[in-house]
Amino acid sequence: MRFFAWLTFLTGIILSGIAAFFSVFGLALIYAGAFWPVVSLASTLEVAKLVAVTWMYRYRHLAGRGVRTYFYVAIIMLMLITSLGIFGFLTRAHVETEGTAATAELTLQEVQARESQLITERDQINAELKVLNEQSSQLVTQLGAAQRLRGSSGAVAVQRENATRRTALLSELKRINTDLTAVQKERIVTETDTNKATADIGPLRYVAQAIYGSDDLNTIRTAVVWLTAILMIVFDPMAIMLLIAANILFTQRNPIEVKAPPAPISLHPMEPTPVTPPDSTPTIPSSDTTTISHTEKEININQSDVPNFLIR
Repeated sequence: MRFFAWLTFLTGIILSGIAAFFSVFGLALIYAGAFWPVVSLASTLEVAKLVAVTWMYRYRHLAGRGVRTYFYVAIIMLMLITSLGIFGFLTRAHVETEGTAATAELTLQEVQARESQLITERDQINAELKVLNEQSSQLVTQLGAAQRLRGSSGAVAVQRENATRRTALLSELKRINTDLTAVQKERIVTETDTNKATADIGPLRYVAQAIYGSDDLNTIRTAVVWLTAILMIVFDPMAIMLLIAANILFTQRNPIEVKAPPAPISLHPMEPTPVTPPDSTPTIPSSDTTTISHTEKEININQSDVPNFLIR
């Protein structure tokens, strides 16, 4: 029992210390304008809470009802404050991770949008080149059949105009392909960074998908709130219960002696106890030698030594 009592006590202290760490820095992040004063205040309250729990278990019989009531309320309020600090610390950590992942995802979406735009422009130029080639061939054929080779609207002029337009489109297509290649390389790098940034919230995506059927940002936030609330409910109360359990084991080994209150002093005068005087007449046996018992020794008295008035 001794080993398990110390094991329970150390486990409760360690759990209380971790809960206090989360709570202290969580409250300090909530009141970021006074970081170190809040750290000192919250640390003192955590120690006071543990001392109050131990004192209430061991010596609550020494306190009045008002003191006990205040201690009970204060301990419960301090547990709520600790849980609130834990909630703030854990949600702050998730917000930082979520912010990094969200920034990476926005960057990736921007790169993908530019890539999609360049692909659309490339497809349009290719379609225009195809139409231009088809129309140019048909028009040249028709003009040649009509013997219209010269002039501003002849086959030669049309061919030159189409060639100029084709050159411009090919130049634009070359530029778009160059930009598209650069954007695709940027997209690969951005996807790698996004995967690294979102790896920390990957498990939450699976949790949100399993529970809510969706892994969007709002659903992930809801899952985080519920998970943090469960940890908040279990964390500090478990530490307090382990400390109480350790005190129970310690008191089983060394029971607490509760001294009975002193008897009340009566103000009434006590009646005197009657004293019975001892019989002063000695009894002497009839034998020649009489033995008289004394507290320290036996004295032998000869009958001849006894006065005559005592033998009558």
